[in-house]
Amino acid sequence: LCSDEWRRCCAFPKEEYERQKRMAEGDSNLMAEFEKRYRGIFRQSSGLIYQSWNEKLVFDGFPKDRNFKEFIGGIDWGFARPGAVVIIGISDFTPQFSIVDEWSESGKLTEDVAAVCVDFMKKYGVRLFYADSQRPDQIQELNNRRIPVMMGDKDVPKGISQLQRIIKSGNLEICSKCGKTLDEIRTYHYEETTEDEKKEEPKKQNDHC
Repeated sequence: LCSDEWRRCCAFPKEEYERQKRMAEGDSNLMAEFEKRYRGIFRQSSGLIYQSWNEKLVFDGFPKDRNFKEFIGGIDWGFARPGAVVIIGISDFTPQFSIVDEWSESGKLTEDVAAVCVDFMKKYGVRLFYADSQRPDQIQELNNRRIPVMMGDKDVPKGISQLQRIIKSGNLEICSKCGKTLDEIRTYHYEETTEDEKKEEPKKQNDHC
């Protein structure tokens, strides 16, 4: 059945179509987003957190015309679940923030994350990384390796609100090679609740990048 569906939506690579379908199965919000993006079927998906995201802000290659002032990085620790490092370029132009690179893998140690950060420092001149504050020991280990890392703000609702404003204003663009970051922007959503309950808690899924 999936192959027949893919033939009707063959503008997308078959492997990507099937991967996204597997990811969405069993979750009504993710399935609504999948059907909109891959099948052209529009259903209400009010649980999506970043509904203002505009696919026109996905770019290919490196935006050399941006004249970036600086690059910063974000780190989410992981082992059983994926850890992630995301690189953001900051400029004085719109979009002001450009996600230019990412790394995300599971089963990696702190020393592996350190090696990734060093590579990004060499490639982009990253001046500072902001890391999940739940692991101060890992932050200290990276600092000991002369990688500039400080604790990020762990206020999730505040961070969501700030990113929603940035997205709505058109001030965020994402490189097409940052597939995991794009997946999360497109699918990050609140826990499903009854009509009488407030949708305030994001689902702990697709939230690494």
